[in-house]
Amino acid sequence: MTAQTAKRPRASVKSAPGVDLSHLIPPMEFAEEYVTRSFNGVKDIDVLRYAYEARQNTLLFGPTGPGKTSLILAYAAIDKRPLVTVQCNGAVDPSTFWGGLAVDAVTGGLKGWQDSDITHVIRHGGILYLDEVNFLHAKVAATFHGLLDKRRQITILDKGNELVVASPKVQVICAYNPDYEGTRPLNPAFKNRFRIKLRFEYDKEVEQELICCPVMLDVADKLRTAHKSGDLDTPVSTNMLIEFEELAVDLGYDFSLANFLNAFTEEERAAVTEVIDVHSDDIKSQVAEMERLAAEGS
Repeated sequence: MTAQTAKRPRASVKSAPGVDLSHLIPPMEFAEEYVTRSFNGVKDIDVLRYAYEARQNTLLFGPTGPGKTSLILAYAAIDKRPLVTVQCNGAVDPSTFWGGLAVDAVTGGLKGWQDSDITHVIRHGGILYLDEVNFLHAKVAATFHGLLDKRRQITILDKGNELVVASPKVQVICAYNPDYEGTRPLNPAFKNRFRIKLRFEYDKEVEQELICCPVMLDVADKLRTAHKSGDLDTPVSTNMLIEFEELAVDLGYDFSLANFLNAFTEEERAAVTEVIDVHSDDIKSQVAEMERLAAEGS
């Protein structure tokens, strides 16, 4: 099967009787706000559709804020598929992944086992998205090994070792930033379970669609060059540029600049300010034009 044949949106997931997962489908606004990108001539959403059809796990990796999570939200919204996101961190307890004993809100007594949204999606279909997966300890990541390989199953130890075979409509997508402090390299046994790996960098063409002040892209280029060379520790994400513009229009340039600088350490601010000062007149002029257009549209 080729990516070309995977371009047709799939129908909504039809869950087993009595299990309604429609509340897990992201609203279409995520798709409307998303700007697609291409990987060697193949659109990002088409890559994910291919992975779904071929039952292949997908790994997204790259710096903070280039749009990894935005892609997943847009994809799930467009294809109307339930989405569960697991925010991974070192404190995650795998025993809470699959569910637990429910407590009656009135009597305080136990009502029996209740599956988590993660287990519902595994049983009935949808997207399981593990975000910042390199924060997981290898022993925790290992709990997903059976789901990620040909077995396509999990074992719920706290439910009498119940074996749950994944629905054919389940898709697993993981993402991580290799540069985050406190993370660890992915365990080879875990990483090898992902056939499709997409490197997400800041995309100039995507940012040109999202950023109204072209000069801010020049500022971002210079700051990112400083980050790559080790002169700055703080990366400049696409979201930071969008937030700068929005705040400049809504609350003024001075407030927006101060807020932007607050994302950096005390040691970095002088260097960042120096870069912005070179372009400040152009930034103010372009912000003023945005304010004018906003006033005309209101």
